[in-house]
Amino acid sequence: MTPLIKKAHKGNRDAMTTLYQLNKQQVYYICNLLLCDPKAADNACVHVFKNTWDYLLNGKVATEEDFTKFIIKKAVNHCKNKISKRSNKAFKIPQNKNFAATQYSVSALIIEGDACEQVLANLPPLHRFIYVLSAYAKWSDADIAELLHTKSDVIKAALDAEQINLDRLTYAIKQKTTEEAGITTSEFHMLMGSGLYSVQISHAIDTVVILAIDSIAEPIERKAKQKMMKISLISVISCVLAFLLIFGIVKLATLPDDTAESDDTDGTSDYVDDTTDEITWLTEVESPTHYAIIDIADYGQITVALDGNSAPETVENFVTLAEEGFYDGLTFHRIIEGFMMQGGDPDADGTGGNTDEDGNEINIIGEFYYNGYDNYLSHVRGAISMARATDYDSASSQFFIVHEDSTDSLDMLYAAFGYVIEGMDVVDAVCEAAEPTDDNGTIEYENQPVITTITIYTPEEYEQLLADSSPDAEVVAIDAKIAEVTAMNEGVISLTVYGLTESSAEYQIFDLKDVDLTNYEATEETEEYTIDSSTVIYKVLDGVLTESDSSEIVVGDMLVIDDGADEGVTIVIYHAETDTDNENGNGTVTE
Repeated sequence: MTPLIKKAHKGNRDAMTTLYQLNKQQVYYICNLLLCDPKAADNACVHVFKNTWDYLLNGKVATEEDFTKFIIKKAVNHCKNKISKRSNKAFKIPQNKNFAATQYSVSALIIEGDACEQVLANLPPLHRFIYVLSAYAKWSDADIAELLHTKSDVIKAALDAEQINLDRLTYAIKQKTTEEAGITTSEFHMLMGSGLYSVQISHAIDTVVILAIDSIAEPIERKAKQKMMKISLISVISCVLAFLLIFGIVKLATLPDDTAESDDTDGTSDYVDDTTDEITWLTEVESPTHYAIIDIADYGQITVALDGNSAPETVENFVTLAEEGFYDGLTFHRIIEGFMMQGGDPDADGTGGNTDEDGNEINIIGEFYYNGYDNYLSHVRGAISMARATDYDSASSQFFIVHEDSTDSLDMLYAAFGYVIEGMDVVDAVCEAAEPTDDNGTIEYENQPVITTITIYTPEEYEQLLADSSPDAEVVAIDAKIAEVTAMNEGVISLTVYGLTESSAEYQIFDLKDVDLTNYEATEETEEYTIDSSTVIYKVLDGVLTESDSSEIVVGDMLVIDDGADEGVTIVIYHAETDTDNENGNGTVTE
């Protein structure tokens, strides 16, 4: 194998990408010659490259030339199959092998492009394949015959009639256009060959194929990385054991015998532990710089804390796009349950991104470890991170949310920039409901969850949002009681109740964590409440009040009980530890 093929055979994405770059123009061009449809050629090119790498990984290619022959043959077969599906008689051999008898209807002629394009578009598929494969692809008569399931003499007969068909076809074109028309076989062949140099492969094709290469190379590279880590660990252990063995031998060799005099030493060694500190990965945002609420139609909201300290450019890009309304109406186009949900692509197929006025994609740097950035946000469940192509600095607008821990495949290779702090149930619902059409997580457009909007908040704005949106957050009724849960038994809670003093008749629910129970009158009162359908339960945790259920109540919790409401008992839980060391049994509610 050549060095490039050897690397590609091992799943090296750079080598696979190089092979794609070397062959993409030829594959696209021959597909366009055979199909006479640029859009169909686009799709054919993508299909061929997405489905060719298994052959390479199985070691069936030895050189770059072998790969080119294989990929061209695969493209030709794909084009033949596409045409055969439209017409099962497209490649039927003429009666008596008479290729010179082909007739052309003037009214049905397609008049587009240059002389070569006009000829190709109007030739019968059988003739077109034989002429293109012989003149442009340089296939032998035997190779063409094998493709068309016929004999070499049939192919020879078709080629012998080539000039006759060109003359007859160009005459018909002249009748329709009243313009001078005529082309020789050599001119036809020359025009076919020269068109390759003007081929421009679309960005969409590049992106889809590179993503396909990534999806194949990523697990291979992950396994290789794990293997190298194991080898490195074994090497380190071996070196340490060897050092200890040598050190022990040296010490034994230099120990004084019973009759020798020894010098006093301080007992220290010249050995210095030079071990590199391990990376401490983060699984939450310590100091959020922004919050984002992602509203997904028919599913709900996902709240994300963003870390502009770990990934400043990534967060700035995401915040800017969200505030400009870029994400409004876009979708999650790729969803793999147990892995992640990916969205933010204006093309809804993984090929798009944020572009400038000229249509050029705007990319940002990849703020992750292997790209030289100290970003230690780990890709655990709930992480939000930027999607990218093979190029480390190719992220644009697409992002993904991790459904289940994916640290082995994503850490150090992708730029995480925050974590979901509320709404993982929405992530679960989206991922569980997804029906991908392939192993890559592709979701049909009509089934893609829609991002209604993404709203950005500063920490101060988000804190105020919580305060404003919490139900019954203002004042607990004057007849409310503070109680401590002492027992739970089949839906019945036993409470030790503290009475209110006149000076503390009203208080904020959010201030409950700061309530000093010494301000309340100690009572001997013990009450029991049965949790039923009329009981309304709220939980206060980290300053947030949310509706809850009885499973959230545990012994030791501090509650606010309001049994004066007509609709039933209202209970507010505050998850906190209680200091009950003072003599009166009163305690201070603390975080």
